[in-house]
Amino acid sequence: MGTSDNIDPQNTDNLQDDNANTISDNIQALALVELANGKVILITSERDTVHDGISTFEIDNDPASPTYGQMINAGASDADAILGTLQASTEGAGYDQITALEAITLSNGKTYVYTADPVNDTIGISEIAADGSLTALPGLTSTVDLDQVRGLTVAEVGGNAFVISLSADDIVSYAIDPATG
Repeated sequence: MGTSDNIDPQNTDNLQDDNANTISDNIQALALVELANGKVILITSERDTVHDGISTFEIDNDPASPTYGQMINAGASDADAILGTLQASTEGAGYDQITALEAITLSNGKTYVYTADPVNDTIGISEIAADGSLTALPGLTSTVDLDQVRGLTVAEVGGNAFVISLSADDIVSYAIDPATG
């Protein structure tokens, strides 16, 4: 494989925490997911005492755009670009001290985010709407199977979707209901 003079990667945008929103303070996990409508969404986690949770941002997905790969509507601060936020202070288990998160767009067009919350032995489940906003759904909690859950992966195989979790003592797989996450 050779090199090319045409490749010129440049850092043109950084995500900055502003201490007033759930963005990226003490970030432990993030994911990119392409929605069924072609929008690319960045999901970030935050672990601090006030803003534990996740937020979504749209990333410019047009290769012809001069802002390709950057957050859309970042404005004066990155908080201006937030599309949705779910916090432990309002949603509870599933959004506290997140150590991992994964997102998947299923073949039916629905997009779900799964978060590993080791404090509450919970996998948080949320849906990302077509506009990038978030809706919390009932999570999975188990002091046995999800004891100190710290890792996740999601996959769709042969039309069947799964969440696989790593906890203190177990690796467990869960089938994803395409209609409810």
